Amino acid sequence: MHGSDTVVYDQLMKVDLAISMDGKARLYDGGIPKEGHLESIGPDKFSLVIDAVMNLPAERAYGIKGQDPNRRIEIKLLENGDLTFVDPNSSFDPTPVLLKRETQPTP
Repeated sequence: MHGSDTVVYDQLMKVDLAISMDGKARLYDGGIPKEGHLESIGPDKFSLVIDAVMNLPAERAYGIKGQDPNRRIEIKLLENGDLTFVDPNSSFDPTPVLLKRETQPTP
């Protein structure tokens, strides 16, 4: 890849997930910002429900692309605090992604 191609590729492959104490989440995936909330589906397993994509309600954003507006992303908490992230509807790559926990800022 050449210079700017690498930057574009890196942004498309980046997954960044921030979860607040109230269960709300901000997700940056495939170059697209999303907001949602977590629902528990079992011990150490969660479903991330996308509520908004690029500040549009999910129903509207996914409806434009003909995708299921109720799509869910699977999140599993690992023993070391890291997460696995699986988006079975991903346009890029549906294989699991390991997300490393970053230190929390001190209040």
